[in-house]
Amino acid sequence: MQLFARSGNPRTQRLLALAKISDVEVDVIADTSSNKDAFGKIPVLEVKKGSCIFSSNAIGRYLARMRPDIGLYGQNFIEGGEVDSWVEYSTHELENPICAWTFPMEQIFPEVTHATTRAKMDVAACLKTLDMHLTLRTFMVGEKLTFADVHIASVLWSPIEKHKCLTEMMEPLVHLTRWYKLITAQPGWKAAFGASSTMGAKGGAGGKPATAKAEAKPKAKAEAKAKAEPKAKGAKAKAPAAPAAAPEKPAGPSPADIKKKVIKEGGKRGVEIEGVSDMGGLNFFCTAVDAPKGDLEYTEMSVDAMNAKADPAEEERRGGSGHVGKMIFSSDVDCACVCYVPEKLQDKTTADVWMLAMLKAMGEEASYVKEKSTKTKAFALLKGNPDKFRFGIKMKDDALTQANAYLRSNGLFPDDDSDDEEMVFGDDDFPS
Repeated sequence: MQLFARSGNPRTQRLLALAKISDVEVDVIADTSSNKDAFGKIPVLEVKKGSCIFSSNAIGRYLARMRPDIGLYGQNFIEGGEVDSWVEYSTHELENPICAWTFPMEQIFPEVTHATTRAKMDVAACLKTLDMHLTLRTFMVGEKLTFADVHIASVLWSPIEKHKCLTEMMEPLVHLTRWYKLITAQPGWKAAFGASSTMGAKGGAGGKPATAKAEAKPKAKAEAKAKAEPKAKGAKAKAPAAPAAAPEKPAGPSPADIKKKVIKEGGKRGVEIEGVSDMGGLNFFCTAVDAPKGDLEYTEMSVDAMNAKADPAEEERRGGSGHVGKMIFSSDVDCACVCYVPEKLQDKTTADVWMLAMLKAMGEEASYVKEKSTKTKAFALLKGNPDKFRFGIKMKDDALTQANAYLRSNGLFPDDDSDDEEMVFGDDDFPS
């Protein structure tokens, strides 16, 4: 059989690993395009003249099924279904966000900060799911190596071995780490991918290859010899070449532009809060804004714009919600929290009390900015660290939940006066 694919690509290596484990001979024809299928794309497996299979997952399934005695597709129909389930999970829930995270590193496309942050969050959630699944299991499905193991390990290979961007995420996931070492130590795997230089090496996750120490000595001797040669020959040592100038990063929005956007968004949100307060009798409100992007100073600026006195002469009404207590959140890498309670509402609660109650419920008391906080305005900055599963977006959602929970538990939301507790469905919506 001939496999038309890019050599060195993890998906190609995945297929070769399956072939090696199944003891099936597959020749790789390095090509970036193919006329073997209707779409002209690769990878394509030519099974026999005129019969081709395209798509890496379809080819993988075919190779895994070729040797039922080896069991790469499970030992029975149920296990075969489980293998399919994990391959689909790996493709859509893990491989897609890993590509969104690592493709900018390979300059395949430019980085979009929000997309990368979201991708890291999705990857972290998947890794936790896999670790939990492997708590009492040696392999993903059944008692033997299957296509599911090979697929998931191949998706993790590049971020672990090449980009080394999963080290901190993997560190607490002992079951997943143990499983990864086991899969990458299989002879068929090593024949396609080579030996693991990180988790598969002695010393655990992030360890150096066993040969590193041995290689260091001859390298050090060679460097010392190279330095000594110019002195021995009396030659002048050449000055080191000037480092190449780093490529200029595209200029982002100026502080003035950001400030303008923050104030505009805050002013509009103030009008919305005023309207909700007037119609629903709300004295306290929680919401999030986008423009400050997790910056505490800009988030405070947004709150001030919400509270600004509305100018009737303005064509577009802004602000007007200074009489409403509010907890405002903004997130990007970090999550900024600003709480405001006007003096006339401070008999019900104060900004510092509300903020501290929310932070305590989250276990984030250390994020409180005490030196800036008062009864009227309180501040917190929850620092993000995607490698430690701290995501600004997720912290914002948790903070919103806890801030609202505080209001409910203290009777600061108006009671629902509606007596209509029945839900109407289908034909019941129309009188008979």
